[in-house]
Amino acid sequence: MMTTAIHKVSRSVVPGLLGAVGLALVTFICFRFQVGLATAALLYLMIVVLMSLKGSFVSSTVVSALAAGCLDYFFTAPLFTLG
Repeated sequence: MMTTAIHKVSRSVVPGLLGAVGLALVTFICFRFQVGLATAALLYLMIVVLMSLKGSFVSSTVVSALAAGCLDYFFTAPLFTLG
């Protein structure tokens, strides 16, 4: 009984952690090399699609929300600036 619960949790957590590490690595590389928004979005989309194929619903939802946040924070220009 307990092993099935642990198996279900690990089925969600492990792919989610791998997806988050992949997003962090792609974000670091793209931000360091100053790639464009379209290239970064395509790489994020690849990670999200792989997560939706291999992970559970929860892990793919978390990774897609994290990808959208990273894309917005690191690669889009702010709407308003003081300068």
